[in-house]
Amino acid sequence: YEVTLNAVNEDGVAAEAKIFIVRILKSPAPIITVDPEVSYDSAIIKNETELLKEVRAKTNDNSAITSDAPDKVKWQTPGSYTVTLNAVNEDGIPADPVTFIVHIVEAKKAPIVIEENPADTPTKPSKQKIKEKIVIKKITKLPRTGDTQSKAILGGVLCLGAWFLFRKK
Repeated sequence: YEVTLNAVNEDGVAAEAKIFIVRILKSPAPIITVDPEVSYDSAIIKNETELLKEVRAKTNDNSAITSDAPDKVKWQTPGSYTVTLNAVNEDGIPADPVTFIVHIVEAKKAPIVIEENPADTPTKPSKQKIKEKIVIKKITKLPRTGDTQSKAILGGVLCLGAWFLFRKK
């Protein structure tokens, strides 16, 4: 842009006009940072926003980040999936794409317990009341935490005090 600067002082005398060329630069491309990988159990399903938050995906200029996670990650199928992140700043300049890996591991199944003697179980609930005995121990002494240097510090302070007294005399 060409800008002309005109100036007039208090007495009304005009100075010579100066012409300047102003160039407006576009902001640089955003830089995306992200944790290199993350692991999930196959029983867990995340949306794109939650995933990006958990891998700490961000840009240096707070540009919006987009990913191909909804298309790439099969949440209930164990495996490793590469997700690509992209961002574009307010001037339309794209960031260099960044990738991270989502590991989906097999969900741990709860153990199945089979009773050996199902005939011994009562069919009607019993009306017996079970009383629980609660034992409360009173601790009268604090536990040792390793912070027992008070005697040594007191002895050192007394020795230094005695040395200062005898030094002045």
